[in-house]
Amino acid sequence: MNNQEQKNQKQSAFFGKEQASSYEQQWAKSAPIRDALHLLLRIRLSELPKDALVLCVDMVYNQ
Repeated sequence: MNNQEQKNQKQSAFFGKEQASSYEQQWAKSAPIRDALHLLLRIRLSELPKDALVLCVDMVYNQ
């Protein structure tokens, strides 16, 4: 088994069929907020040049 296969196996063990089935339902109530955020981002990013580079940063805080 190569590294990619091992990584995929670990990910599927963490996020399997049971988690996938409830994922959409879990976030359904926040969908309007997500959609509004995406709209605002599209408007703001549309002002950038076509060849602009965008850096996305994500931070997860676990207590």
